[in-house]
Amino acid sequence: MKPIRLQTQEPVKRAAILIPICVVDNRVSLMYVVQPSVLTDHKEKVNFPGDIKHEDDRTFADTALRASETLLGLDTSTVNVWGEGKLIVSRSDFSFIPVIGEITGSLNLNKMNMKADVEEIFTVPIQDLCNTKMNAYTQFKDEYSSPVFMGGKWRIWGFTAMVTNLFLKSLLATDGYAHPIQYVPSIKKGTTFPKTTRKH
Repeated sequence: MKPIRLQTQEPVKRAAILIPICVVDNRVSLMYVVQPSVLTDHKEKVNFPGDIKHEDDRTFADTALRASETLLGLDTSTVNVWGEGKLIVSRSDFSFIPVIGEITGSLNLNKMNMKADVEEIFTVPIQDLCNTKMNAYTQFKDEYSSPVFMGGKWRIWGFTAMVTNLFLKSLLATDGYAHPIQYVPSIKKGTTFPKTTRKH
């Protein structure tokens, strides 16, 4: 997974997120967490489970697993960690290390012991995440464009969509996943354009 940098300055605080791969209804899927609106000052409610790295955490994988167990009640003994991605520098006070983990065995979302700061847990089949008919992008002012995934119960955008897009590019072959993202620069005042010659 390639690094992501949304600001030049690297935040001092380090955190880890888990990208949980699971099988639901015989379909390979990714698991997401929905935060209550009262706990966030932005509209991006869908996230991967994660937390800031504690002193007791030996690795970022330990951080991601601890957070998943605390927030979701996930039995971490059922998680097979594939590895860690490269540093992601967000626009917040944190930089993140993505940890990829496969949840083995059966998974029942209704029986998971969610904490108060988790509103809902949902999964999206990877096949639907790759469906171009359910994919789009959004442009943040005149800075950058970001992917949007609309194939699940909740719209996935912003930072979480960037990480999802990066993971899918790393996991699948080029012909198996393509999410074109466009960027349209604004026309600044005073811009001159070359004259064209009309043929008669």
